[in-house]
Amino acid sequence: MRTLSGWLTITAIAVCCVVSGCATNPASQEPTLGGDARVRVAQAAEESGDFPLADSMYAQASAEEPTNASVQLGYADVLLRQGKTNEARDLLLRHIKTVSDPRELQAGLASIYVLTGDAASALAEYDKLLTASPDDMRMVVDKAIALDLLGRHDEAQALYRRALYASPDDAVVISDFALSLVLSGKTQEATALVAPLRDADNMLPRVRNNIDVVLAAGGKSVPSASDGGNTAVDQLAQALGRGVGKGPANNP
Repeated sequence: MRTLSGWLTITAIAVCCVVSGCATNPASQEPTLGGDARVRVAQAAEESGDFPLADSMYAQASAEEPTNASVQLGYADVLLRQGKTNEARDLLLRHIKTVSDPRELQAGLASIYVLTGDAASALAEYDKLLTASPDDMRMVVDKAIALDLLGRHDEAQALYRRALYASPDDAVVISDFALSLVLSGKTQEATALVAPLRDADNMLPRVRNNIDVVLAAGGKSVPSASDGGNTAVDQLAQALGRGVGKGPANNP
């Protein structure tokens, strides 16, 4: 039985023959993957969980297209999903000056810094981005999260309020803002903020988890979680209530 990797490789070679115009005589010219075909194979491999193949395809595409920001970000994502955080960071740092528009890579770098707890470096990247695009509310919220990681909750909350002024019904912003309030001891305000969302449908899992954490921190009961009950939520809520655990709760 052929493995998925085997099928993907065969498919990629066939696609290549169409894209790059292979000679009809296979002995006269060996098929090679074009850049677009290589990325498609990498994406298919990543979706199927074949990270070594995705890594290999993206590595070649990255080298062949140093100015393509989406290729570099795709490769960095595959590296991160394999736990290769330093390699992902170094990849983006190398290509900041080679891509035509570095903003996407700066945002990717900032996200990596947040994930690794280097909030100061994340803030530096967000400041660069917001200097160029001050009305980018996604970057405003991401900077607020980095400020929360540094314990600078008042500054973070000012940014959340700014984002909510622009999008008052954004559940992601509301839930992140509420977590920031809990971190700074404003549990009652946080609970009131998320209360209207408690019974909302089609909520992103991360947002639902944030809301449950805030409600539990305020002493409210929450639905049983799939991990076997409220234990994990209660423990996290208690940690947040003591001002402990500034990292994972706010990450996307």
